[in-house]
Amino acid sequence: MPMVNFGQKYKLSMIDFKDVKALTFDCYGTLIDWESGIISTLRGLHSDLEPDDEHLLSMFATHEYKVQELNPSLLYTGVLEEVYCNIMNDLYLPTAKEKAKIFASSAGTWPPFTDTVEALQRLSGRFRLVIVSNIDLTSVSRTLTLLNVPFHRVYTAQEMGFYKPDPGVFEYVLQSMHSEGISRDEVVHVAQSLYHDHIPAAAIGLKRVWINRRWNKKGQGATPAVSDEFIPHDIYPDLSTFATSACRQ
Repeated sequence: MPMVNFGQKYKLSMIDFKDVKALTFDCYGTLIDWESGIISTLRGLHSDLEPDDEHLLSMFATHEYKVQELNPSLLYTGVLEEVYCNIMNDLYLPTAKEKAKIFASSAGTWPPFTDTVEALQRLSGRFRLVIVSNIDLTSVSRTLTLLNVPFHRVYTAQEMGFYKPDPGVFEYVLQSMHSEGISRDEVVHVAQSLYHDHIPAAAIGLKRVWINRRWNKKGQGATPAVSDEFIPHDIYPDLSTFATSACRQ
């Protein structure tokens, strides 16, 4: 994933938030620290795994998008079960249905980033908050109890029938929001994953903010690497810094 040095500065906002009514958020990776959740669950199931954390996350990224492409109607818990089994196969380790199910069900327990809840609370006083996620309804319902912030709407892959980066995800969301009187120009999408979120959001001209959670890490983590051309103008190292900027306008 492209690196941005936030030790010195971050890019100032190019978006005028005065006319923005709604913020759509990717959840897992942006609000929820899914990478630590993935790693802690895998190592909890297999304490002797030899690959380092970044290698395991890269394996996860490789298998997740392939499973989703081949099975767009498969619930995310099913995706995680397959991903787990594929990782075990790559490592020449035995797979067990019980452990695959434990890994899959862990998604709803993955922790929020330390700044997430406080930042969302501030943003909720100014904007309608919306989740657009590749998750299933059961998992996200558990996650919402961790976020402890009221969301205007939660859109899941289970509801929509396809996964990001399919552009149909954002068309679905924007059509739904339009029926509520919120236009495309009044929406900003906030996300960490360039692959899952910024590519399809850019394809339909949606205003975007990159929360680069991995700014001080090497590699692409749990998402496939993409071209730098998909990096938006608005970049922040965390949600708290973004909330301060957006609420100031």
